[in-house]
Amino acid sequence: METQLKLHSNIMTNLSNHKNSMYSNKT
Repeated sequence: METQLKLHSNIMTNLSNHKNSMYSNKT
């Protein structure tokens, strides 16, 4: 359970990082 939560937050972080990089690439 603990590792799954960690993994989930990791994925969310990666997603937001990806979004941010996509956005900055657009500008």
